[in-house]
Amino acid sequence: MAVWAVAPVIYNSTLGTWEKAPITLTAAQKAEMRTFLDQMFLVNGTDSNYSFDGSTWSSTRNLSDSPIGMFIERYNVRLYLLDVKIRGTRYASRVWFSDLPKNNQITWGLETGTDLVQTISSAVVTSAGSLFKTRNIKVGDPFTIETGTNAGEYVVQSIDSEIQITLTTTVAASATGSSFWVGGNYFDVDTDDGDTGKGFGKNSNELLVFKRNSLWRFNHKAQEQRQIKGAVGTTARRSIINLGDYTYYYHPTGVYRTAGTNSVLISNAIEDLIEGVTAANQTEIVAWVEDENDVCMYLGDITLRNGDTISNCVIAFDTNNETWSPRSYPFTIRAATVWLESNIPSVYVGDDASHVNKLNTGNAFGSNDIPFSVEKTVFPAGTNAICTFDRYRVTVENGPDLTFVYKLIHIPTNTEDRWISDLDWHPMRGTSDGSRSEFHFDLNHNRANGVTIKAIESSKSAGLLIEKGTLYYSNEAD
Repeated sequence: MAVWAVAPVIYNSTLGTWEKAPITLTAAQKAEMRTFLDQMFLVNGTDSNYSFDGSTWSSTRNLSDSPIGMFIERYNVRLYLLDVKIRGTRYASRVWFSDLPKNNQITWGLETGTDLVQTISSAVVTSAGSLFKTRNIKVGDPFTIETGTNAGEYVVQSIDSEIQITLTTTVAASATGSSFWVGGNYFDVDTDDGDTGKGFGKNSNELLVFKRNSLWRFNHKAQEQRQIKGAVGTTARRSIINLGDYTYYYHPTGVYRTAGTNSVLISNAIEDLIEGVTAANQTEIVAWVEDENDVCMYLGDITLRNGDTISNCVIAFDTNNETWSPRSYPFTIRAATVWLESNIPSVYVGDDASHVNKLNTGNAFGSNDIPFSVEKTVFPAGTNAICTFDRYRVTVENGPDLTFVYKLIHIPTNTEDRWISDLDWHPMRGTSDGSRSEFHFDLNHNRANGVTIKAIESSKSAGLLIEKGTLYYSNEAD
């Protein structure tokens, strides 16, 4: 299932077609989905929440009087909503949770209305259009009167009937037609103060609540909420991903991982890539897991410190050896999911052109070549020796389109104790027309302390393998 423009669309694997759902959503609003009770629940923070049972859509089935949620998560046999709206009022740091299922149905412990009747010096209030017992309103729940002379927050003393509640205090005046809401299935994650809710995660059997600059954990059984000390939050809900014992996520300062007790920055090795994320993409980072070991994150178009650019950059973190590698795709990625096909996980991503793409299959991105590059920096005689670089011999399997470029590092100048380094790449002469090839440096630009060599290839051919590279040079004492 995907959401394009103003409606969900469902893939019919039998017919090989996408079928549009008979509901309309607000354009440009990100939709978040979770499965629960054999249904799919959809929220987007603006429209009514929806459930889909495989055949029909409903805004009331298991959702009657639920607050509108921006984010949704399933945790410990309940659904949780974050950044909620109740009667049009937004509570950006509030988490609202469902009641426990009963007969495969859930309530949300919330009732709202615009017909509240109050009597002076009485604690009894009535609402002819309400269903206080059906909605599972509880003793001790907050009762908020939003309009009229008695506007304020009260507490429920008893639920007398479907339409009547007794409060713990009397009201000051008689009134009719007041707007109200009542319910207590929520907790606030600190105050907003510019640090609002950004998404959920789960770790160590606890619910993680991400704000922009802080991270919180919640244990429903203990009814305990704790801030993870020193942890930043996220700007991008879809960057939150679990693998093994860790939850990984993006923040403008880098990529972090947490096991629920602290949060550790793990992206120092690719700091220049993180710095290159544009302001517009800070909320658009998308994460997924590949090959059961790699955490991948889409960063968008990146400009590195040296001026190089990577279009639609994805970074991949190999959790086995804890190394990073970047890659480029020919399309924007807005969402990602894993779908089991014959018990084999496949990664599907949605772009911004109403396409769903299956990753890591075939030798091309649709009709586009797959680009590849890898680079290595060496100081072959140490950082205090001048080298004259001659050629680079490479042994490669299936790399007929492979080319090489280079940058010199610490080039001596005519001014004593002054060194410069290349900002631009220089091509190497040679072709990869066999299993062993040689690429030569420009004879007028080949003297420096060190060199960065980059291999580049873009084709629809099967994957290549660089088996060995040998750098030929001579050196002189500095």
